[in-house]
Amino acid sequence: KAPLAYSQGFHAHPKITFATASPVGEESTCDFMDVLLEHYVDVDDLLARLQAVLPPGLSATHAFEMPLRGPSLMSLVEGFSYILTPPSMPPDIEETVAALLASDEVSVERKTRAGKPGGRKPRGRGKPGKTVAEFNIRPMIRTLAVEHAEDGTPRIRFETVDVDGRLAKPREIIQVLGLDPNSTRVIKNGTLLREDLRFALAEGS
Repeated sequence: KAPLAYSQGFHAHPKITFATASPVGEESTCDFMDVLLEHYVDVDDLLARLQAVLPPGLSATHAFEMPLRGPSLMSLVEGFSYILTPPSMPPDIEETVAALLASDEVSVERKTRAGKPGGRKPRGRGKPGKTVAEFNIRPMIRTLAVEHAEDGTPRIRFETVDVDGRLAKPREIIQVLGLDPNSTRVIKNGTLLREDLRFALAEGS
């Protein structure tokens, strides 16, 4: 049992915060979680307690002691790495990836608030108060490569970093590479943190 700290009020809840919320349909093998305790507990002991009670499919691999008044975990996130595994690859996928990396611009459409800077070519579509604009996600793409899993299955390794508060999204990479959005498996296998919290993150299989 962990001495969790709880919020005040009628609906008290444990003070637990994840760095990010994963979209529906995405898997993850590397997320960070903030846990506030009522009193000090050795991190290795806490990790062992947690590992003993987690359900199948959910595991905790590392525990770190953080400053009580340090920055929020969400504010430390710099980017993410992903593995994209479609049921089949287009025959020219390597040429497509090479051309994308050689380009200065990779445009995708995003819904944004009307008048919000960062987009271009507003289309005037979407919900009231919002517009569809084209965004260049190329500066946000740090890594994009075709590789093979241990069983020989081809897959895409993709890493995105924050640029002006924005990241490239897996579904956008799936779109520009011509992959099937309904059957491509998306696994977030790394959460990249700023400052001196750049831990070596677990790799997905």
